[in-house]
Amino acid sequence: MATQPQTSAVDVPVRFGTDEQFDNVRKFLLASGFTRQCVQERVPADLPDPVHAQAAEWGRNPASAADLLTWIFVLGQSAPAEQFQRFVPPSVAPAMEALGILARDNNGAFFSPVFLVPIAGLYFACDRWYDPDGSDREIKGDVVYPASASTTLRFLNLLSNTRCERLLDIGCGSGVLGLVAAASARRVWATDITERSCVFTEFNRRLNGSANAQVLQGDLYEPVANQAFNRIIAHPPYVPVLKPNWTFYDGGEDGERLTRQIVEGLPRHLSGGGLLLCDATGSDRDLPFEQRVREWLGERQAEFDIAVLVRRSYEPRQFAEQLASANPTMGTIADWVQSFERQQIRRIQQMTLCIQHAANARPVFTTRRNFGAKESAAAIDWLLSYETHAANAADLAWVMYEKPSVPPWLTLQVSSRAGAEGFTPFECKVTTDWPFASQSVIEPWMATLLNLCNGQRTTAELFQMVLAGGYIPANAAPEQFAGLVNAFAANAILELSSFPLPRE
Repeated sequence: MATQPQTSAVDVPVRFGTDEQFDNVRKFLLASGFTRQCVQERVPADLPDPVHAQAAEWGRNPASAADLLTWIFVLGQSAPAEQFQRFVPPSVAPAMEALGILARDNNGAFFSPVFLVPIAGLYFACDRWYDPDGSDREIKGDVVYPASASTTLRFLNLLSNTRCERLLDIGCGSGVLGLVAAASARRVWATDITERSCVFTEFNRRLNGSANAQVLQGDLYEPVANQAFNRIIAHPPYVPVLKPNWTFYDGGEDGERLTRQIVEGLPRHLSGGGLLLCDATGSDRDLPFEQRVREWLGERQAEFDIAVLVRRSYEPRQFAEQLASANPTMGTIADWVQSFERQQIRRIQQMTLCIQHAANARPVFTTRRNFGAKESAAAIDWLLSYETHAANAADLAWVMYEKPSVPPWLTLQVSSRAGAEGFTPFECKVTTDWPFASQSVIEPWMATLLNLCNGQRTTAELFQMVLAGGYIPANAAPEQFAGLVNAFAANAILELSSFPLPRE
């Protein structure tokens, strides 16, 4: 049965104070200039440690409230009372102490029992992993994953800001994903299996005044068993482990355990037209990962589109070496290689998984793309929009009315051979890194086609031009040519007038 968090149930530093105390603290943090940009200007890493604090001379003699707050809440250091009181109004400090984000040591200096970081105009408290003197704290199994971790911030950048009615954040941790997303949702539900995470998320909900969000404790969909959502976001544990570890870390032996359970629940919980966005580790075995995901959807799999967006891909031994290096106590390279062989894993990807519930009866799509140098919500929105339109279309006739152009960032490499009449092109490669990374070998005549695509001519006109130029057989069908243009557009080699590529 789902329950709402209560601070008295677990040993968590934060406490639920009054609305007035939360309001006073929030207003002071905002007014002080304690922002994400402020922190990035002062701290060289998303997950700071005592080494960063030792190098931060500005923190020992802060020149502003933003300096002081970054020193205490982000770098986890202490400040003498007279220094603290120079920047923090007398009415704010008691509120901070009442909420459990501020305390005093034996010398009367102020420090924070938690990390508190600004993200997207909001503030998020989470567990600390070292004390002001630099000594490590005990990391408990239910430790709350830091909101400022690079993996969290990266995933946050992939969340669409388009409006939705009902949003579910599974495995909410500190609540950063769901509470940031609450700005574009009418209602938000945030769930987590651990009571500690739910307490922190509820605290952060109150601190940020997120009135349209609700926090519930339970396993995955359990707290919302009979509900459906327009959008589901999940950043579940996806690290493969050979033995249980921290809750936020443990993705089972293949890293897929929680991801699979989330996917299996979509037919019951994702509304028509709705979207799941999930960070994941997935493996190719006898089937590619995306085909295995389709099987997880069960009898209703024909209602769902699947897009796998890969950021890194590994051979099994490569990944075994990475796992053993990151945490030697959790298994040797040989242990991991044996595990992957037993599971018949051929390749492993770190990815974002997008699953869309078709809004109407139509053929669904399954696709895989590789992220380029930048990962973006705009790239995902474009891909889903294009593939959905293509899936809805009865044929490719619509492509013939489009006016294709070449994206300005596309590169073309032509290799030529010397012959009796000079150099003759024999291979052409087109490469793009946005909105997804791809490299394609094309026939030399296709390079001529790309040069003709200036955004002024329709596909039908281009077809007649290459036909008249003898670049394609006289009996070539318009449908074949439309299929080529569609394939180029789907891979961002060409840009269609109705589906402009994002410019981020």
